[in-house]
Amino acid sequence: MIPYRGDAPAITAVLGGDVQAYFGAASTILPHVKTGRLRALAVTSKDRFAALPDLPTLAQAGVPNYDATAWYGLYAPAGTPQDVIARLNGQINAILQQPDVRKALLGDGGVDIIGGGPEVLKTQTDNEIVRWRRSSGRPTFRRNEAGPDDRPGCRVRAGTAIQHGFESFVRRR
Repeated sequence: MIPYRGDAPAITAVLGGDVQAYFGAASTILPHVKTGRLRALAVTSKDRFAALPDLPTLAQAGVPNYDATAWYGLYAPAGTPQDVIARLNGQINAILQQPDVRKALLGDGGVDIIGGGPEVLKTQTDNEIVRWRRSSGRPTFRRNEAGPDDRPGCRVRAGTAIQHGFESFVRRR
């Protein structure tokens, strides 16, 4: 494993033949796949990628139960008034429904728009913390026990509008 400082230098290394394969965000890999410079081998999500419907998931390609995707959430600082959160949430979800935004994210960016409110984001965040702690061997927190949200300076009260991005496994043609 070679740690790169982002997709751009990693993709450059694959294109230049310095490394044989790379896991990266579909939004940065897709242009190179479409031009034929990179060959996509699989997506890391449990579902196929709409922009490349013939591309299998890693699970379909022989790695059972593989499901790892990047996702994004918009958070507000602890103490943000609920009316402000509700207003921001409504505006962001409305933006995510605009046709040009949907095309840019879904078709060109490899992002599956989920949207929703603070409760959706909290559930997603909690589930991801438990999932990745479990897979890393680190202890998980049970309900009513101190967890990441209880550390000073780390409280996040609410968020809005999550998105999932597909990660792709590619190599040079």
